[in-house]
Amino acid sequence: MERRFLDIRLLLETVEERRSEVSRLRRCVRHLEEKCTARTAHYGIRGGSDGNGREELMIQLCDRRTELARKERELAELEKQMEAWIDRVPRPRWRMVLRCRYLDGMDLTDVAEELSQATGHSFSMSQIYRLHRQALESADRLRSDI
Repeated sequence: MERRFLDIRLLLETVEERRSEVSRLRRCVRHLEEKCTARTAHYGIRGGSDGNGREELMIQLCDRRTELARKERELAELEKQMEAWIDRVPRPRWRMVLRCRYLDGMDLTDVAEELSQATGHSFSMSQIYRLHRQALESADRLRSDI
């Protein structure tokens, strides 16, 4: 059970990794857009090769935009699959813990606050750790359906 339990956590954390990758690509695209805008403003818009690397920047920008669009589609599909999978977990608190932790990217302290606000009950960290473990075990039993 331990190995499968680890596998399920890694699978859920994939969403967080993909979000980080998309965020990095968005920053890269913004940076390239700024560089292209600065070069165009400085040298003006002319046809042909300018020898200043503007064409190369535009090619890089197009490539990164294409890669970003593909990664965003992949992330959206993964989030959709994970959401449907989490929806099948039998207990509402378990579902909430999994959503907050893996889809919203909260740490367990924030999950405890969110769960407390939603239910009107106070949760200790040991209760949150137990709910998290139970939720992962329940999700693991559904893993064959992914």
